[in-house]
Amino acid sequence: MEMREGGASAMEAALERLQALAQKDHDLLTQLDMKVGEALARLSNHEQRFTDFETRIRELESAKWRVAGVAAAISSLIPIIVSLLTTRLAG
Repeated sequence: MEMREGGASAMEAALERLQALAQKDHDLLTQLDMKVGEALARLSNHEQRFTDFETRIRELESAKWRVAGVAAAISSLIPIIVSLLTTRLAG
């Protein structure tokens, strides 16, 4: 009978150690899951910021080309205006 009781208490001790290890693994996996969730949230935020920056850069490039177009049009008109003014002033 003592053998059975000794074997049972050894079995209970082994089960308690196994349960403690399983709990520890569960806690570690829970922490890992939280960290992965945080990393995914940061990644999503970075993707949104990248998209916002890309949109802003495209808008700035568009504005730059509009200004360049206006400058080209003005530089084309200046000789005509100067020519008209000199013709009227001379005439």
